[in-house]
Amino acid sequence: DSEPANNVKERQVEVIDKKIQVLVVESAPRWEYRYLTAALLRDKRVECKILLRVPDLNDLAIPGSPYVKEFPPKEELYKYDVIVFGNVANDSFWTEQQVANFKRFVIQEGGGVWFIAGRNNFPDTYKDSKLEQLIPVDFERNPEITADDEKNNPLREGFRVLLTPEGKTHSLTRLDA
Repeated sequence: DSEPANNVKERQVEVIDKKIQVLVVESAPRWEYRYLTAALLRDKRVECKILLRVPDLNDLAIPGSPYVKEFPPKEELYKYDVIVFGNVANDSFWTEQQVANFKRFVIQEGGGVWFIAGRNNFPDTYKDSKLEQLIPVDFERNPEITADDEKNNPLREGFRVLLTPEGKTHSLTRLDA
């Protein structure tokens, strides 16, 4: 016998009647970037802007294109709903004010952030950085992987990602209902 009463779960949802504002920050046009940005730019429900750290960024960031020349100041940053943060190095790219604005965007303003790991920059270079608290995993710094390393020693063993205590209770990383 089925019991209709146990087949119901109530949740509050917020219906947004506007395009989702997304900022993609990436260091190079790697495969993950290509597939993600193609999908975001095609989706009529999304307004996507892209900060791609390449030498010819000024040529890309022309009026009417989805590319932007720099990380947005606070007023513009808070207009985004989510920031997709790719394999960006933790280097002089970030000013102290940009770091503070980004942390406030996530922690106090409730902005969404989506991290996509990469081979040499993210998340390894963010250990012990000012942005580490935004990353809901514990990690150890691994040596950088070169093309020769990858060719001569391909990954043969799987690995298991472990969440931090905060990550285990966060709504984005909880796997239970």
